Amino acid sequence: MKKSYLLLVMIGVFIIAGNFKTTAQTTSERLDLPGDNLNLYAVLKIFQESETLEIFEKKLNEEYSKINNLDLNRDGKIDYIKVIDNVDGDVHNIVLQDIMSVSENQDLAVIVVQKKNDNQVEIQVIGDEDLYGKNYIIEPNFETEEMGVKSTPNPGFTVGTGHNITVENTSTFVISSWPIIRFVYRPNYELWHSPYYWDAYPVYWHAWTPLFWHEYYGWHYHWNYYYYAHYRNWHYCRYDRWHNFYFDRRRSQSEYFNKMKVRGDFKDVYSRPELMRKGSNEFIKKYPQSPSAKDRLPKIDYPIKETPIKITPRHDAKAVDDEGLKKAPDVHNQRQEDIKIAPPVMPKERSKPIEVNPLRPIPNESNQIRPIEKQHTLPDRQPLQKPIEKSINKESDKKPAEMQRISKPKMRKI
Repeated sequence: MKKSYLLLVMIGVFIIAGNFKTTAQTTSERLDLPGDNLNLYAVLKIFQESETLEIFEKKLNEEYSKINNLDLNRDGKIDYIKVIDNVDGDVHNIVLQDIMSVSENQDLAVIVVQKKNDNQVEIQVIGDEDLYGKNYIIEPNFETEEMGVKSTPNPGFTVGTGHNITVENTSTFVISSWPIIRFVYRPNYELWHSPYYWDAYPVYWHAWTPLFWHEYYGWHYHWNYYYYAHYRNWHYCRYDRWHNFYFDRRRSQSEYFNKMKVRGDFKDVYSRPELMRKGSNEFIKKYPQSPSAKDRLPKIDYPIKETPIKITPRHDAKAVDDEGLKKAPDVHNQRQEDIKIAPPVMPKERSKPIEVNPLRPIPNESNQIRPIEKQHTLPDRQPLQKPIEKSINKESDKKPAEMQRISKPKMRKI
């Protein structure tokens, strides 16, 4: 019983170790950081294909290559990336730097080229922590010996769609034969420092509008068969003097960029997932014979639209202001003065019927007539009668009989 239990434990440990090893050699497709718009796998690919650092800088900033998609200063235009080589003995720290403004630059990544005593060359692309997080490192697939154990890349794995990728191993001797590696280790090599700066760019370059991330990813997704076959994600830096020579002394950071990143100004680049198909179609149109041209795109998780919450405030007589509007309580950090709700509508009282004298005209706005002081109304359902005319008979004008009997007393003459 104990043997079977130990056997199950050992199998579980091996499975976990295998999964960890595979995870260390692959990387997530999206970091949710500004570095998502500069694919370091693509950067290492064109670095390998370039002959000089000047040519590498030119390829890095070409529009049709779709590698540089950075707009760190948020001006609606692609930023220019310049290349600077800092040499520490036989180690080249080739810095990729974004020209942010007249006074600020931001380091994007460093290509560390390290030559060993036996002419073997190790190379790593280390993403800057501000754009990629800590320990985001890309390097070629080659055999390494760590703690006396040889480590080889995973011979094959799947990326998203079921397309099988065959890893092509290389070696430090093969890397030393790259054209650009031979260039930087020539005896007459002149240290390359890009001469361009803010508002002074090469004649062949022009700024263009950056792409949304999903369109950018739709293009590079079809390059994964090549990226993951030749390069891998690694978990530590092989250069011992990384902090002493570069990170603590020569690293450039933009305060303006970091403030925008903290505010979340770069989150809107992920707002158009439907554009992934557009980037994929552009790749297929340009490379119809590519082995990944028929690969299906991964499923897209569309963002859920948040429905606004209706807030019904408590009716309180004390909350009524001078204008008769109620103020709702402060909810979800909303300003209290911005939320005003009209008072409840009271039922209208029935208006009394207007008494109309048929013998007098009704006043209105057109004929402004003074209001009648007294209005005599006729009883309901009583027919109209003609006014009684005064009698002309003289007998009717005589005084009553009682009044005629009373006569004035006769005055006595003295």
